[in-house]
Amino acid sequence: MPSLVALGRRWNIASDDFVFPSLSEILIRLAWISTTFVIFMLKKWKNCIDQHFLINLFSLIGINGITILTCLILALVSARGSILEPHKRRHVTKIIYIRLPLFVCEIIITTLSTSFAYSSSVSCNLNIVLRLTVMLQWALIVTVLVGIAIVFNPFCNSRIQPTFRTENQVWMLRFKLFLLRGNEAMRAALKDIAILTTSFFADVDLVASDILAGLLLLVHAPHQPPSCTTYVPEIEPPKWMTLENARYMAKYIAAIYGWEIYMLYNCGCCDWLKMCKRIKCCGKCCSRQNFPLRGDNCCICATATFLTVAECKETDIIFVSFANELYQVPFIVLVDVKTKNIVITIRGTASIMDAINDLSLDDEAFSIDVDQDPILSRDEKLDAPDKEVRVHRGMLRSARYVLEILRANRILEGLKMRYPDFTLVCCGHSLGAGVATLLTLLLKQSFSPIQCFAFSPPGCVISENGLEETQKFVFSVYIGDDIVPRLSFQTVCKLKYDVIMSLACSNSPKYKILLRGLYRLCFSHPWQADQNHADDVTININDRLPLVFHSSLFIIDECADGAEENNPAERWAKKRIKLLPPGCLLHVWVNNKEKKTICKRWTHHSSLNEIKLSSAFISDHMPYNVLKVLNMELNLDV
Repeated sequence: MPSLVALGRRWNIASDDFVFPSLSEILIRLAWISTTFVIFMLKKWKNCIDQHFLINLFSLIGINGITILTCLILALVSARGSILEPHKRRHVTKIIYIRLPLFVCEIIITTLSTSFAYSSSVSCNLNIVLRLTVMLQWALIVTVLVGIAIVFNPFCNSRIQPTFRTENQVWMLRFKLFLLRGNEAMRAALKDIAILTTSFFADVDLVASDILAGLLLLVHAPHQPPSCTTYVPEIEPPKWMTLENARYMAKYIAAIYGWEIYMLYNCGCCDWLKMCKRIKCCGKCCSRQNFPLRGDNCCICATATFLTVAECKETDIIFVSFANELYQVPFIVLVDVKTKNIVITIRGTASIMDAINDLSLDDEAFSIDVDQDPILSRDEKLDAPDKEVRVHRGMLRSARYVLEILRANRILEGLKMRYPDFTLVCCGHSLGAGVATLLTLLLKQSFSPIQCFAFSPPGCVISENGLEETQKFVFSVYIGDDIVPRLSFQTVCKLKYDVIMSLACSNSPKYKILLRGLYRLCFSHPWQADQNHADDVTININDRLPLVFHSSLFIIDECADGAEENNPAERWAKKRIKLLPPGCLLHVWVNNKEKKTICKRWTHHSSLNEIKLSSAFISDHMPYNVLKVLNMELNLDV
C-alpha cells in the first residue's frame, strides 16, 4: 500500500508484497542448483569434453545464482516498515529495474541452452541433465510471466489517479476473462457488478494482500462478548416456527446440493454406498422416471443424492430441475405425506452463475409486475403507494423463474386438487432462502396456508417496508457466526472502513500479519504478538497515510473524536436502500462442542448490522453443517 508504481504505470501489487514470492523463488532456484550440482558431480562429467555443453550448463547456474542474490535483497527491502510506511521500501522499484534485465538475460540463455540441448549430436551422458535443466528453467520463467500478468493493470497510468471509467473497464475486463461466454443478460449483470465494485473501491488504493491483512487483523482483534439481551419479537411468531420443524426441513435444503457436496461432507464408504444404490446407470436415457427431470446427468446422481439425504421415496417427487443458468436456480417439488406438506426446496449458491446472482445487489421494486397479475393486484399490502417494497434484483428474477416453471406445468394447481388439506412449504438455503422468501410472497395470495423456511438467508433480501409481511410467513434460521445473514451493501461498506482503520493502526509489517494471522486460523496454539508494541510512539493516522488515502481516512480520524455523523460508512449506507434478512430470525449456536449441545434465541435484524469475523464464519454457513448443528440437543433457550 499504495499500489506499486513502476515502468510508467500502477500495478496491482504493493512494495511490501515481494517477501513471500522472493523467498519462494530463492528456495526453488536453490533446489534447482543443488540437484543439478549433485547429479553433475555423481556422473562422469569429464567424458563431456564439449565446451558448449559446459558453457550452457554453467551459464544457467550462474544466472540463477545472480537471480537468487537479487531476490534476497528484494525480500529484505520489501520486509521493511509497516504497511503504511512505503517510504522505507522506496528502493524496491530500483531493485525491480535491476531484476528486469536479468530476467531478459535468463530467457535468452535458456533459449540458447534449449536449442543446444535438443539439437546437439555430442554423445554425452549428461545431455539428459541439460534437457531436464532447461525444462525446469522454462517452468520458472512461465511462472514469473503468469505472476506479472496477474498484477498487471492495463489501464492505470502512473501520472494520474485512476478514474471511475478506467477502473470500471479493468473490472469488466477481469469479469469477461473469467467468464468467456455470455449472453445479453450476463453482460448486463457483469456490468452492474463492475459498476458496484468500482464504486466500492473508488476512494481507496488497496491491493488484495492489504485487504487480506486487514481482515486477519479484524479476525484476531478482541471481540465484544455476544449480548445476552433477550429479544421479544413485536409480532409473535406463528406456532409452526419451532426448532423441531426447522430440524425436519433442514434435510431438504442439504439434500438438493448434489452428489459433490454430499461426498465432500460424508467421507465414508457406507454413506457413499447409500447414494450409489440409488444411482441408475444411464437412467436418464434408458429408464422412465415418475417425474419430470431437468438438468441432471445421465446417471441422475443429483436426484439420487436428494433421495438419500431427504430419506424420501421416488414416488414422492413431483418435479426436479437442476438446470442452472443466470437467474435460474435448481429446485425440487415433492409431497411429504408424513407432515402433510407440499414442499418446494430451492438450492443455494453452488456455481459461478449463482455467485453472479448473489452479486446482483441492485434493488428492484417487488410490485413492478403486480398490476398485471389478476391475483397479486388484489394484494393491497404489496402495492401501498407510500410503502414501496424493494428486494434483491437477482433473487426476485430467480423467484419469478421458479414461478413461471410452476405455472407453465400447472404443478401446484394439480397438487392442491389432489391434496387440498396440505400446506405449501417453500424452503431454501443461502441464495435459495432469499428466492424461497420472495416466491412465498408471490404465492401467498393463490395458495393458503403457506410457510417458508429460510436457512442462512442473505442479509440483503427485502427492504424494511416488506419486513413485517415476511414475519407472518417466513421462518429464518442462522447458525453461529455465519457471515451470509450479515452481508449487505451497508455491512460490507462498514467492513471496508474497519479494514482500513485496522491497517492504519497497525505497526507490524505485512508479512508478519499474514504469517501470524494464517497460523492462528490453522492452529489452536496462540502465536503471541510482539512484546515491543508498548514502546511504540502513537502517530497521527494522517501523518502515516499516503496521499491517496487522505480523503477517506481523514474522516475516520475525525470519527474517533466523536464526529460520528461524518463516518464514510454511514454516508455510503444512505446512498442505497437498506435491504434486510427476511422473516422472524432464530439464532442457533453451539454451546458445548464436546457434549454437542446448542442454544437458540430470537433476534432482531439490527443484531446483524455488523459482519462478525471469526474462524467459523464460513463453516457455519455450509448446508451440511447447518443440518448437523440443528440436530444437536438443545441446551438453552434464551
